[in-house]
Amino acid sequence: MSAIEVPEVCEGVLSLHQHQMRGLNPQALTALTVIHNFVTTRCDGSTAALRFFGRAPDKPLFEHLCQVLPLPARPRKRLRRPVVNLIIASAA
Repeated sequence: MSAIEVPEVCEGVLSLHQHQMRGLNPQALTALTVIHNFVTTRCDGSTAALRFFGRAPDKPLFEHLCQVLPLPARPRKRLRRPVVNLIIASAA
C-alpha cells in the first residue's frame, strides 16, 4: 500500500465497524481511532502516529491511561435471593 491509501484504509475499517454496530457514538469512534493510531502496528513495527509525528510517544498508551484515568468504582453487591429447597417445600 502506498502512503496515500493508509488514511483511506483507516476510515474504511472504522466505517465498516460503525456499520456493524449500527452507529457508534462519538466517544467510541474516537477511542477506536486512538487505538488504531497508537496501538496498531505494521509489519515493520511502526504505528500511524509514529509515521505522522516522526517520533515515538513519550509513554506507551496503556501506561499513560493508567496514570491519567481514575480507577473504576467497585461493582454493586447483588441481592441474594433465598434458595428454596423444592423437595422439602413440596413435602410440607
